[in-house]
Amino acid sequence: MCLYHNGNFYNAKILGIEEIEGVNHYVIHYIGWNKRYDEKLPFGSERMSKGSVGELGWVESERQIPDSEQSSDSQRFDVGEEFVLMSRYKVPYTANVVEIKQIENRNYYVVRIHGWAPEYDETLPFGSIRMLKGTVQEYYSRRARIRNA
Repeated sequence: MCLYHNGNFYNAKILGIEEIEGVNHYVIHYIGWNKRYDEKLPFGSERMSKGSVGELGWVESERQIPDSEQSSDSQRFDVGEEFVLMSRYKVPYTANVVEIKQIENRNYYVVRIHGWAPEYDETLPFGSIRMLKGTVQEYYSRRARIRNA
């Protein structure tokens, strides 16, 4: 998997190796994406990690999840349920669902990070890649297993 410029991890594969100005780079292709998004990353880049997005408990992208699957049991959260909320800066926090609401025929979770005031609640669509099942400790354990694979 590879960290794209938008701050999200996506499944990717290495197409080859290319030398650029004396430095070896991997040619990266994001699986399911147009080749215009392919990029070259130097060996040892921290943006690359062994494993898949699914192993982290994430889904690929909100855009790729059909509405009919967005509330599947594996990604569904109930009011009061604790989960891992990834901040926009990829920091995991323990949070819980405080409300489920519908806006323009689409379902959303209202979520609150533990210890934070209600004015910081966020409204996230069903299937959001920022919401992960499990605990923060489990998240770090999965990441360690993937990095050590």
